[in-house]
Amino acid sequence: MRLLVVEDDPDLNRQIVTALEEAGYAVDRAHDGEEGHFLGDTEPYDAIVLDIGLPKMDGISVLEQWRRDGKTTPVLILTARDRWSDKVQGFDAGADDYVPKPFHMEEILARIRALLRRASGHASSEILCGPVRLDTKSGRVTVDGAAIRLTSHEYRLLSYLMHHQGGGVAHRTRRAPLRSGFRPRLQHHRGLRRAAAQEARGRGHPDGPRARLPARRGACVSAHADGGRGPAAIAPPVEQTAARRKTKRAASIAARLFGSAAMWTTAILVIGGLTLSSYYVRSVENGFDQRLHVHLKTIVARVADGTFQSADPGSFGEPRFEIPLSGWYWQITRIDRDPPEATTSKSLFEEQLPRLGASGADGQASVREGYAAGPEGRRLRIVERIIDLGQDGRYLISIGAASNEIDKDVANFNFALLVCFVLLGLGLVITTGFQVKFGLKPLARIRAQLVEIRNGDRARLDGAFPREIAPLAGELNALIDSNRQIVERARTHVGNLAHGLKTPLSVIANEANAGDGAFAEKVREQAVLMRRQIDHHLERARLSAGIAFAGESAEVKPVVEGLARAIEKIHRDRAIEVEISIAEPLRMRCERQDLEEMVGNLVDNAFKWANAKVAITVEASPEATKAQPSARLTVDDDGPGLTDAQFSEVMARGRRLDETKPGSGLGLAIVNELAAMYGGSVELRRSAMGGLRCELTLPTV
Repeated sequence: MRLLVVEDDPDLNRQIVTALEEAGYAVDRAHDGEEGHFLGDTEPYDAIVLDIGLPKMDGISVLEQWRRDGKTTPVLILTARDRWSDKVQGFDAGADDYVPKPFHMEEILARIRALLRRASGHASSEILCGPVRLDTKSGRVTVDGAAIRLTSHEYRLLSYLMHHQGGGVAHRTRRAPLRSGFRPRLQHHRGLRRAAAQEARGRGHPDGPRARLPARRGACVSAHADGGRGPAAIAPPVEQTAARRKTKRAASIAARLFGSAAMWTTAILVIGGLTLSSYYVRSVENGFDQRLHVHLKTIVARVADGTFQSADPGSFGEPRFEIPLSGWYWQITRIDRDPPEATTSKSLFEEQLPRLGASGADGQASVREGYAAGPEGRRLRIVERIIDLGQDGRYLISIGAASNEIDKDVANFNFALLVCFVLLGLGLVITTGFQVKFGLKPLARIRAQLVEIRNGDRARLDGAFPREIAPLAGELNALIDSNRQIVERARTHVGNLAHGLKTPLSVIANEANAGDGAFAEKVREQAVLMRRQIDHHLERARLSAGIAFAGESAEVKPVVEGLARAIEKIHRDRAIEVEISIAEPLRMRCERQDLEEMVGNLVDNAFKWANAKVAITVEASPEATKAQPSARLTVDDDGPGLTDAQFSEVMARGRRLDETKPGSGLGLAIVNELAAMYGGSVELRRSAMGGLRCELTLPTV
């Protein structure tokens, strides 16, 4: 690699040149701007180290002139000017790197290596591709001279593609530079303004890796001097995204099985292909050698009976021995004389065959086979044999033929083998994909059944599973059963606790009711407060136990109809008319007991305050979506309802909705808490019937 160092200080120039030469580079030096400009303009350098403060012609002018002349050689600016404005000026002039003095020589060497590796970079600030012109200095993009506006991602994508004109862009290998590798180049553009936090981060870490800021939403759009909009500087949470992708890849059993199978299949096919190719090469060589041995034996027989000396040996049955430089040659060398005497075929044309060395030949000591360079540098397959005729002499007989026949046969075989193995590999990979999909089908069935369990459509995992998956299904069923048992035990304990507290409290209240005076009145008052507190906290404990298993669902119609019948009987003396309207069969995602608790409290409250009629309506919620279906249960009554002030007071009190009106108990509070636990809501409105409307919205299956 050839480098140029342009530095006016002779000692520093010498130090840099010495270090670069010791690193293995061929280095030229210049001590002023004019000399440096001349050398850089006339000699092909791989990289240039350039000072700014040069005599005769400053470094910025030299660099700008090079860029105007179309020189794209990477340039490292090495200068004492370390202000940000100087760095920006150097980069805008076309520098590829910038190192302020003082510096460590190891850093210079490392940066030179980095410049030399950056083969795909462009030194000019303007890049052209047909009618498209991209100015990386200002961030402007024009088509046939007309400016166009791009989003941040469009600008980065266009900039990346124009920086890599003429080269292919692979999906995996080229994706990382587009996302992270380009941001350092964009950050030094004059027209790009970064957020204050990002600027502070850059100032805090000028030489090392920058500390990442917490991810936040939004983008920073740059404003240019020409009033146009430039690229947006967006700081995505790269580490979090990479971590999520890594976790996703690691969590995919199918990808791991498919990847390992594909890897081993490829390895086996490669090894098998190499083995078959090697075996075929040996087979072709053996067949070719057999042909050469036939001619060798013919010549050996002619030499043994002496007939080759008495007449023209001829072609020995192969016409190409008579054609000059045909690629087929024979040679008979008498090696017991000094110098050896050689008789050759006409095809050798006054040249001789080389003798095989021990390292390049196969076979026994008297017969050797191997490759050697023959006339015109052609690669020959040679067979040679030494025969000893006693007093008649000792001879080395060699037969050589161009190996292009072997090479052509091997190449054809390798191509056919490659095509076959590629098709075989693709078939195996596709088959592996189907096998993985078929093998993991029981897991998909388990997942589907778990979704049904969560939606309340199924109580447990059913069906036969493979031996490897059956223990997992059994453990999941055991977990589901255990969860249900825990819920039932909790409910039983809550019921026992309620009984244990409310029974003695009832005794105390009854004794107080039987007495008179201030003491008895105080006991009755405190007993009422104690009962409310017990009901409230026991209900919260029951709710917590009930939500422990949220995979239940309940059909609304039988619950509503059953509760309506029961409450009608409770309030039969008031002759309240009940109107029930259920548009379609709906299942709400909650336990039946909890649904009964919510609907029962709402209907009971309506019966308490209604004058003559209660209407219950169940329909799909208008706010429902396909991804999050829900239903709305509405209870209307024709009672007195609530005034505006009471509505405000009720809503201001939050969850304890019922405590704003004496005698309402804890019913509405229970409904509100239960609905919130199941992801639903309760709203109070004025009813068209004149009383109160309670709307209960819950998720549906």
